[in-house]
Amino acid sequence: MAALLVGLAGGVGASTRYAVEAGVTGRVGSRWPWGTGIVNVLASVILGLVTGLVTERSGSDLGLVVGTGFCGGFSTWSAVTWEVLVLGRRSTTRAVVYAVVAPASSIAAAALGLAVGRL
Repeated sequence: MAALLVGLAGGVGASTRYAVEAGVTGRVGSRWPWGTGIVNVLASVILGLVTGLVTERSGSDLGLVVGTGFCGGFSTWSAVTWEVLVLGRRSTTRAVVYAVVAPASSIAAAALGLAVGRL
């Protein structure tokens, strides 16, 4: 049953990722990968929050379904790698900035979510 729930949550996460990325790109354009950045920061906050909640309350499948399923389907680190390469074709500086900012902002977001989840 857990595998089915994780799979369903992953599908919801992937569909949500597509909708968020398409919405952001439609509004701000595609010169900078804002959609992927926003998705990964949101996924990191959610995962941190869920981890904080789960570590304080044992016996919950919340971490498995939301963390592994939804956040696994929602976040998209493979896209970050690709976008660094694409940005590098236009500007090495932009590619390096994105390669540093993307993980740093997601780590900070996860730390914030974890802190809030432990309250």
